[in-house]
Amino acid sequence: IEDQDGETVDMAALEKAADYYLSHGILSWDHKHKQNNDPESIIGEPLEVKFTDDKKTLVKGWLYQHNDKAKKVWNNIRSGAERLGSSIGGGILRKASDRIRRVVWDEVAITHKPRNDGTLGSVSMIPFSAFAKAISYSEGGTSLEEFVKALTAGSGDEDEEEEEVDDKEAKGVKKSIDDFLAEDPEAEAAMDVSPFLAQLTKAVKAIEERVDGLQKSISDKMVGVETMLKAQGKATYLQMELQKSQRTTVELIAKEDREVGGMLRMRKSRFDGEGSVNIDGPTVLEKSREWVAEKKIDILEAGLIEQRVNKNSLGTYKDDLDSKVERLIKEAS
Repeated sequence: IEDQDGETVDMAALEKAADYYLSHGILSWDHKHKQNNDPESIIGEPLEVKFTDDKKTLVKGWLYQHNDKAKKVWNNIRSGAERLGSSIGGGILRKASDRIRRVVWDEVAITHKPRNDGTLGSVSMIPFSAFAKAISYSEGGTSLEEFVKALTAGSGDEDEEEEEVDDKEAKGVKKSIDDFLAEDPEAEAAMDVSPFLAQLTKAVKAIEERVDGLQKSISDKMVGVETMLKAQGKATYLQMELQKSQRTTVELIAKEDREVGGMLRMRKSRFDGEGSVNIDGPTVLEKSREWVAEKKIDILEAGLIEQRVNKNSLGTYKDDLDSKVERLIKEAS
């Protein structure tokens, strides 16, 4: 197959790529699925590939029954179209001088302008009218018993020795794409995606690490916010307690009955019928230490007495401690 630049695709290259084409290739309309990213332009699939002694490549395939473009192509064939041709598509893997030795063949396109898709070379084709009569069309849908495309392949002047070697490689050998690539280190290296996958894995790992760091940062900030809220709540509680204490102090001061010179007037006790007793604060504190030693009061009561003397509120609470102090003072006087 000779392309527009005068380079020739060896028939042996197509023979080696035939198994891959049968397992992965398609039939298309004018390569439009590649040019326009149009899946509807994929109109069928190959069934069989044969290579003739007169250097022709025959492709048998079937068209998709419910594909509108496939139906239109079929109608043109049944109408005796003579201007349609075919074009092979794929990629060049190895060249020697102006001869293409190895290809990836993935497409045969039916087209009104038989030329290649820019990768493998132009081809010629037996006119559709010459074989359209051999194709049957069943009632109610498309049924292709045989859909043959004939491509003129090779230049006819290949070295017989090279052709014989290529024929031995191609005959009766069904190869997977892995086997196909293993035979050509350059092709295998070109299609090796492991460096890309390694780079992708590294990028994904870096993203995961950044996400983990962001989550930890958010968690730390939430802990800080929680701590701040707790501290704020505690401060509010203490402020409320302080205000409560201040109100109590103000109320107590308002109830105080003071004497000039720091004298305390112990009002009439509810436990005895005698009158009030006057005594100064320092004397009460001194007496309270004696009462602790004599076990008339305990250390806690002595502390409360001192606190009330300092606040000048002794005798204003009218509780048991005030009564006890008043009684002890009377006993000591």
